[in-house]
Order: sequence, then C-alpha cells, then structure tokens
Amino acid sequence: MSETGEDKQLNNNGYTAWQWIWGLPQTLVGSVLYIKNKGRIHCNYHGACVTIWDREGSISLGKFIFIDRTECKFEKDELIYIDQSTLVHEYGHTIQSIILGPLYLIVIGLPSIIWCNHPYFVKKRKEKKISYFEPFFERTANILGEAVTKQKTSD
Repeated sequence: MSETGEDKQLNNNGYTAWQWIWGLPQTLVGSVLYIKNKGRIHCNYHGACVTIWDREGSISLGKFIFIDRTECKFEKDELIYIDQSTLVHEYGHTIQSIILGPLYLIVIGLPSIIWCNHPYFVKKRKEKKISYFEPFFERTANILGEAVTKQKTSD
C-alpha cells in the first residue's frame, strides 16, 4: 500500500517537528547555513531541506542537508540529478539526528568531520583501502537512510 499525499505530508511534518524539538542544536546550525546559502538551489527530500552548495563535501545538520555541487548534474544551469548514494547517506545522518537529539553533534557530527577531513584519517583510508563508511557513525547513516527512503547507497 503506497503512502497518500496527506500521509506523506503528515510524515514530513512529524520529521520537521522532531528535528526542531529534539534535534534543535544541529537544526539551528543548519538553518543558519541555509540562510547563508539562500541564493543556492534548494529542494525537498523526504522532509529534509537539501541545498546544493559550492563547498567541498556534503554535510547534514538536523533537517538540512548540504550537497557538494560535484555530486550533481546540471543541464543549462538547471539541476537534473543528485547522486542518490550521497543523498541517501546524508539523509541517514538526519535520522541519526532524530534518534540522538542533542547528542548528535558530539556522537556523530564531530567524529564524522574528523574522519572525513583530518589528514591522518584521509591518509589511513587511502593507504589501507579502508571504506569511508567503515566507522559506525558513517555505516549507520547508510543503513538508516536506506531503511527510511527505500533507496540504496553504493556501499
């Protein structure tokens, strides 16, 4: 049985309410980044507000997802495609935000930023051919994103 438009709207409203109540710290930070990027392309994905930005890397903060422009395809300056794997993974981080609430930034956000950007871990992943999604905070983002969206990540 498929979800009706009304059911989908109720689910999106619940998702948004939980992000603003339980995931308030990260959603506030995400809303500030959203405002700073108001001139960018925005779209909705399962209740999350997705912004395509020119910064390197993608990030999720509460109900806000920021996708690296290189993960997208454009035709005549119009967005036609966002890499599904990246989108589902980042959406999984928004579900982690709902589960962990105010602990998200400490348990998921900070470790994820360090794992992604610290030269030691970048080098270690490359030399030992370690998947970016090996640590629990990245692996569970994939699992949760796939479970909720019913779409697949590549890993």
